[in-house]
Amino acid sequence: MNIDHEEIFKVENVKKIFNEGEQTQVNAVSDVSFKIKKGEFVAIVGPSGSGKSTLLNLISGLDTPTAGRIFLAGNDLTTLSGNELSDFRRDHIGFIFQAYNLIPVLSVEENIEFVMQLQGISKEVRREKVQSILSDVGLTGMEKRKPSQLSGGQQQRVAVARAIVTRPEIVLADEPTANLDSKTAVALVELMKELNSKYQTTFIFSTHDNTIMERAKRLITLKDGRIESDTIF
Repeated sequence: MNIDHEEIFKVENVKKIFNEGEQTQVNAVSDVSFKIKKGEFVAIVGPSGSGKSTLLNLISGLDTPTAGRIFLAGNDLTTLSGNELSDFRRDHIGFIFQAYNLIPVLSVEENIEFVMQLQGISKEVRREKVQSILSDVGLTGMEKRKPSQLSGGQQQRVAVARAIVTRPEIVLADEPTANLDSKTAVALVELMKELNSKYQTTFIFSTHDNTIMERAKRLITLKDGRIESDTIF
């Protein structure tokens, strides 16, 4: 497979200040800049309060920087309106959350195809893609189950399938192994590495889990809202 090393993501001098009360300002992220190429497997790490989750919210467009610019696939996210940003996230970014965030009344296949429905993809194509991704994540035959009928690890595999099924430019994962035991966490991270390799989908994690850090191909370490180190393995 030919790997395309094009730059797909760029953060330029991003700053985020939160106001706490009338007098107090908290610099959650300070003058952060980095670039990410297609197919990278990146972990943003650091102690609690270092700015990991804030930075992930900024690069996903879920929060707006106080200063700086964020580019994904050539688009400056900081210039998009609320509706434009919502549509852009739907079409270009996959999300994996700590708490799975599956819709409890929907089946496995309905959860996975939900974003594709919003994109207007036909039922036939949706079902075909669902079957393919269920095979990838090892859940073939579970398409009719509800989330409550799955283990935590299986639920997170559904969340991974939902995040990647539309082939987004990047998948953002916020502490995706936090609710899993160590054996299940290792299996999940290995699965995501396989999907990263198979589809060349860029993964960006916010984590303090050694399971992810040991398998990441790049570690961006934050301390007090600034990049302390940026190491590629």
